[in-house]
Amino acid sequence: MTKSVTIDPTVATLRGKLGGYRSRAQDDPEVMATRAALAEATLVSAIERLIASAPPLSPSQALKLRTLLDIEGAK
Repeated sequence: MTKSVTIDPTVATLRGKLGGYRSRAQDDPEVMATRAALAEATLVSAIERLIASAPPLSPSQALKLRTLLDIEGAK
């Protein structure tokens, strides 16, 4: 049986907004900003789903993940 997936409302809204921009140039500032916002919202949604379904993390595991996600720490 197929498992249903609920699309995050923010992701759905941004997908719809981007679809409305079909006739605009790909380098239009609003199209580019919406693409960036959609990419961020998609990542946030995926990370939230993974965290919600994962077993509790040990302090060292949590620190490792925080370090991985810290852009400044990744440099």
